[in-house]
Amino acid sequence: MYMCQEKSVTQQDFLDLKSKVDWLEIHGASAMTRKTMWLVGEGCRCPYNYGKQHQVNAMTFPDWFLVMAKRWLGCLNLNGEDDRLIQDKDAMFPDCVNLNLYETGEHQVAWHSDDEPLFRGKFQDARIISVTLGASRKFQVGLKAPRRGGILKPERGSVANFNLGHGQICTMEGLFQKHYLHQIQKGTTRQPRINATFRYIVEHAEGCPLRRLALESKRELKHQRAHAVVELTLSQWEKGQRKGLMATVVKDWHKYAEVSASNGRKVRGAGTLEEKLLLATLRLCLHGWRGHLGVLRARASAKELHESMEMQRLNLVFVLWRLCNMEEKKEQAFGQVAEISAIAYELQQAQTSLLEEKILLEGKVEKAFEALQKELQTKEELAAELREAYSKQAMCRVCILSTLCLRTPSPPPPNIIP
Repeated sequence: MYMCQEKSVTQQDFLDLKSKVDWLEIHGASAMTRKTMWLVGEGCRCPYNYGKQHQVNAMTFPDWFLVMAKRWLGCLNLNGEDDRLIQDKDAMFPDCVNLNLYETGEHQVAWHSDDEPLFRGKFQDARIISVTLGASRKFQVGLKAPRRGGILKPERGSVANFNLGHGQICTMEGLFQKHYLHQIQKGTTRQPRINATFRYIVEHAEGCPLRRLALESKRELKHQRAHAVVELTLSQWEKGQRKGLMATVVKDWHKYAEVSASNGRKVRGAGTLEEKLLLATLRLCLHGWRGHLGVLRARASAKELHESMEMQRLNLVFVLWRLCNMEEKKEQAFGQVAEISAIAYELQQAQTSLLEEKILLEGKVEKAFEALQKELQTKEELAAELREAYSKQAMCRVCILSTLCLRTPSPPPPNIIP
């Protein structure tokens, strides 16, 4: 998918389309779903079918619409030529357009894919170019799921939402119509919207004049190719130019077979002079071509073998180079291992000496602790002796004081003077 905003789509274009087109109503099961119009190129009479209920007859492009449409699609570089023998139809200007008018948000189109037989979107690449005019509507795309009860629905979780506004161009290419569904969902807007869907008719319907013209063009092209292949093959064979001869013959024969098969004919059962002559030429060249193919295959095998040997030689040189580098790295690694071993030995010696010093320190600390305990015990014994002596001295003082008190006489009473 490709989306872009085209400034050349004007509001006047929307008003012209709405007023100039003879819209036809499309009704669903209960109400009108939208209005439509089907426009085709000069000479085409293919109708457009909406399912099995509605068929819209073709109308030729009005001149005013062609001018408008070419202005819209100018950004896509379409040449606008009407050459029905051109191989790349996508490079041409589209030869049909489906116009749909959604007057309100109630108008919508359910899940579907544009896989009508006219466009053969199920079997080959098909381009669809959609131009939006007017109100913006939600455009949904989802991966096609198997039908359930005859109802088309996308795979769960595969739906993508896009808002298509005025002037936006949206394209769907490749096998999009085979694998995906799309719809215009109902909305709440009251504004109208017009969608112009440009496409390319690949297989014209029965009764269309261009169907007969297309068949005649294919038949003429088939005969031209057959004559060219026969003339080229015979001229090269007569000149002895066998190199590349069968490649040309087979390539052109495949093209001729595709044209014949597209017309519903079996190539082997063909009976025209050109076909018989071409088959005879192919049989004549087959034997020589097989030998040529054998030589080519032998050369290709020899070339592949030579390239393989060169690759093996390069791989061997690379392996040897890596081995040399590994030897140098091995010596460096051995040197580093020796250094690391020496450092580890020194560390072990240092650890041993530290352990010895630790043991000596622990012994000294233990001896000092014992000496300190003895000294503390001695001081405690001295303190006990001092306390005992002090208590004896205090008792002696008490005894002396009590003795002195007993020996001292009491003083005489004082004289009483009357």
